[in-house]
Amino acid sequence: MKALIPIELTDGGPSPDSLGVLERLAGQGLESWALVCGSSIQEVAQAVACHRCAGVLVAESESFATLAPERRAALIGDLIAQRGFAAVALATSVLATELAAQVAVRFDASVQ
Repeated sequence: MKALIPIELTDGGPSPDSLGVLERLAGQGLESWALVCGSSIQEVAQAVACHRCAGVLVAESESFATLAPERRAALIGDLIAQRGFAAVALATSVLATELAAQVAVRFDASVQ
């Protein structure tokens, strides 16, 4: 199964919780892909690539500089459709809760 894990940023780096989700899914044998969104994030993407994952997708744009989930939800929706992700796994946070709800609405799916 192919899974997408959006990596949240904390203090300019990948959040330990997001990296933990990435590592857990990879450890369970899933094809885990990290998604890093933001501006000037190449170093962050390189740091994430050092963790167990199939690859790192980078969405570098000023439009991701804020924590507003709408753009991220749209991007995740596009990636699900284009790349065939069967699951989206998120760390536990306020942003992740809102992001999960918006992605679920787009796909008429449940959040678990």
